[in-house]
Amino acid sequence: MFAYELCRRYQRAVNARDMDQILDLFVPDAMATAPISGTLPVREFHLQLFRHNERGMTQLRNVFDGLMGERSIALQFDYTWTREGDIPLVLQGVTIFDLAGTKDKLAGLTMIYDASELRKYLAGQQASHADRAARSA
Repeated sequence: MFAYELCRRYQRAVNARDMDQILDLFVPDAMATAPISGTLPVREFHLQLFRHNERGMTQLRNVFDGLMGERSIALQFDYTWTREGDIPLVLQGVTIFDLAGTKDKLAGLTMIYDASELRKYLAGQQASHADRAARSA
């Protein structure tokens, strides 16, 4: 399978929030790294991702093929988080996918984006949940 097709399958699986399809694309010990979460096993990373937004959508903008060292491919994307109250937050960034030696699985991913707006969103979301919990107590 071509690296690009693996990445597109990943994008579709994330948009569908399909954990089984996501995990099927990676080697068992794959790790994911992002500015907010740090480095986590792929499963835990995606559970956290899905927990922090009700609906997310990725839109591909460009593809870059790594030519040096281990095989990798990078996708430039717009990632739209849907906040509480249906307020969208759009992040622009790049996800670098490392390919396993067999080239038919992903060995890991690294997301690169400006996390400043996302940090504000997550802080607001935590405050909102705390307010609701205090009111119901």
